[in-house]
Amino acid sequence: MSAATNVEAPKLEELRRVAPSSILIAGFTIFGMYLLIGQFANVQWSAMFNDAQWVWVPVVFALAWVPIGGIALSLLGSVSKPLPLRPVLMLEIGTKFTGLAGGGVTTFALLVRFFQKQGLKSAVAVTSSLLNSVASGFTEVVFLLVALFFGASSFSLSKGGSGGASGLSGKILLAALLLALLAAIVFTIPKLRHRISHFLIPQIRAARTNLAAVMRNPRKGIQMLVGNAIAQVFYALVLWAALHVYGESLGLMQLIVINTFASIIGGLAPVPGGIGVIEAGLIGGFTAAGIPDQQAIAATFTARMFTAYLPPVWGWLSINWLRHRDFV
Repeated sequence: MSAATNVEAPKLEELRRVAPSSILIAGFTIFGMYLLIGQFANVQWSAMFNDAQWVWVPVVFALAWVPIGGIALSLLGSVSKPLPLRPVLMLEIGTKFTGLAGGGVTTFALLVRFFQKQGLKSAVAVTSSLLNSVASGFTEVVFLLVALFFGASSFSLSKGGSGGASGLSGKILLAALLLALLAAIVFTIPKLRHRISHFLIPQIRAARTNLAAVMRNPRKGIQMLVGNAIAQVFYALVLWAALHVYGESLGLMQLIVINTFASIIGGLAPVPGGIGVIEAGLIGGFTAAGIPDQQAIAATFTARMFTAYLPPVWGWLSINWLRHRDFV
């Protein structure tokens, strides 16, 4: 037809298959939203806001910045080469935008680009991420064990203002069990385990030089552990200040347990920024610790406002700052 009419044939649109990962992300996002929407029905927002102690909101805002410094310190400790402090801080702020916009893949790409601009190979980003993950996990486990040892385990699923905590906590527990089961299945299937090993082992070998240099330097290890400890403590303090906005309070150790629990659940769920899943974990933890439902929900969203919802705005500004100065 195109030859007869002497008209160029239109280019056919290429068909694209929906990736299983996209379906998984969409499914967990819907699940996270489902956990939250059911909690709004029992909240009297006007009464909550009228009784709120707004003087605590600036405290929440200020405390929410400190964990970024802790994570930046950990990043400095995970690389053998000295890095400039201010750009590293701006990089960590920038990850708040990439984490929401594209998830872990986009954040890792930003990290790789930053390292390349510093004269480091992309494999160093793999080592850095691996070391930070290990240090973060180790810190979480230590804090969790210390918190439970000092009596932060006094949680009751029957506590809560309207009796809805047990239902929500049950959903969170079910989600945790399903995620654990999924992880177990992945690592027990030889084909999947082989694929994961086939990807990870070459990356670890490629980054061996950086890994060895970091492991031989105790100062680097201390930087990673202290940085992650600062982040953990101040994330808990953000929750502490957010509870005070609505006239409630919990001990630091209890808040560390709640934050660690919510972070683990949010990290396992493939949802950008853990949106929806982390909120459900925090609400379930608060109500299990005796905070009334309405205050638990309001405090959760106040804390997340300054740690998840607004940070992508300054994250976008930070990325532009890095780009204009040729750091990424």
